[in-house]
Amino acid sequence: MELHLEWLGLVSSLLWAVAFIVAVIPVNRLGSFAFNRWRMLCSSLILGSAALCTGGYGNISAHQVILMCLSGAVGICIGDVALFACFNRLGPRLSGILFTTHAFFSVAIGMLFFNETLTPARAAGIFLIFLGVSVTLYFSEEKKKNSTFAASSIPVGIAVFLGIFAGLCQASGLAIAKPVVEAGISPVAASSVRMFCAFIIHMLMLLFFHKRVAAKQPVTLKVFGLVFLNAFIALGLGMTLMLFAVDNGSIGLAAIFSSCSPVMILPIMWVYYHRRPQLSSWFAAVAVVAGTAVIFS
Repeated sequence: MELHLEWLGLVSSLLWAVAFIVAVIPVNRLGSFAFNRWRMLCSSLILGSAALCTGGYGNISAHQVILMCLSGAVGICIGDVALFACFNRLGPRLSGILFTTHAFFSVAIGMLFFNETLTPARAAGIFLIFLGVSVTLYFSEEKKKNSTFAASSIPVGIAVFLGIFAGLCQASGLAIAKPVVEAGISPVAASSVRMFCAFIIHMLMLLFFHKRVAAKQPVTLKVFGLVFLNAFIALGLGMTLMLFAVDNGSIGLAAIFSSCSPVMILPIMWVYYHRRPQLSSWFAAVAVVAGTAVIFS
């Protein structure tokens, strides 16, 4: 019987939302590039150990390793660099909205290359989820502070392009990985290869662009512990579950569900920071829940 596990994308969204809270301190201490470099190392060790213990590397071919490395290079490295550049110019609110285009790129890729269909019910559900995520990001607290960051001087038009390009990279990376995991390769092993390749590329960036990507402060035991926890939650569990979703369901729907992190984080922020969500956030949450219900009805 064919499994349909697109809903695991929602679980990934929740895990990534939790990981966002965990990441605040280490990102501020290390900087974005150094933080990603350390967490990719941690996730490579976590996933590699799990794959070795479960025999996940036993049936993976050289061709599949190359595909997963390509997936990591496109989806994680190139996509992250583009998103970070967009973030520096436009801030988290606008860059987040632009990055949600990865879900729509995934839907298009699924229809073009994997014979996935878009029924009226699915289209309506996707629209509701996108509406909810967009409302959350548009009316975020950052809008009240500053809508344009001064950390970068690149033109706004290029920043917008980079945000959309980051979404395309994310969707393309998942599409490249889908045939590999569908061939029966363990998603844990596939994810570990993907992460290790991304880590190697980040190390090369450190070698050639040391001043731009070096850590702002030395790594302390506390910071390393938070990085390790973030890697375990976001890349170890979250990304592996996302590959399970892509393997056993529609890449488009899995991507749509995985884009719900901005909404998922609202109750977490409420509990952790005692910040009650705005009225717009409640509307967004209702839209996401309604869209999910429509898709699975």
